[in-house]
Amino acid sequence: MHSVIPAPWDVAAQTAIWEDMKRLSPRAYVQAVINIENRVGEAK
Repeated sequence: MHSVIPAPWDVAAQTAIWEDMKRLSPRAYVQAVINIENRVGEAK
């Protein structure tokens, strides 16, 4: 089973991507968040 907590450098990279996505495409950002929440929900 892989750990859910990503490595710090992954978080930093993802945060930059998230910020761009939020700015450029709020709808895609919301969809991505929903997808992640669904995946996390399934993992529990």
